[in-house]
Amino acid sequence: MSNIRQPNEQAESEGISVAEEDQADQAQLTTKIKQLLESKGTDVSTIAPSQKAVEAAKIMAEERIGVLVCCIDPTVVSGVISERDIVRTFAEQPDRIAELNVVDLMTKNVEVCSPSDDLRDVMKTMRRGGFRHVPVIYEGRLRGLVSTTDILMFYIQNAHLGDRQLVIDLMFASGQFYPGG
Repeated sequence: MSNIRQPNEQAESEGISVAEEDQADQAQLTTKIKQLLESKGTDVSTIAPSQKAVEAAKIMAEERIGVLVCCIDPTVVSGVISERDIVRTFAEQPDRIAELNVVDLMTKNVEVCSPSDDLRDVMKTMRRGGFRHVPVIYEGRLRGLVSTTDILMFYIQNAHLGDRQLVIDLMFASGQFYPGG
């Protein structure tokens, strides 16, 4: 017989009803983007759409990042350029990659979120859209950038026992991790 008790058994033995524990779990899970940004910071690497795509690749390699937010003004988002965009273009137009500008490769219709958005909703949007980064916009200005990895790491660092299955589900749903290696 195991000495490990399920969370609901533990709550009942401590005089907390299952419904109260479920409400506490739900409150814990309604974490906002603002809380994630407070934890990870708000630094965002940006690039002007008029710069060469090769320069974007160099910046990403130097900073070990997968995306740059494209801005004409340092805080007004006009698009994003990712490693995927560069690789796809290189495969399709290898002879032209050196002459192309960021604007030629970047995603222009970018999904964004706000600091008051729920992490789970943002993760669902990323999963449905097949992208891994979302700029955070507040009052029309760039305020941060969140990735699937940021969200997963935040959940892992802040998860309690009742959240473990959600964290596992998010990891596999994100496409970041695969069962069996």
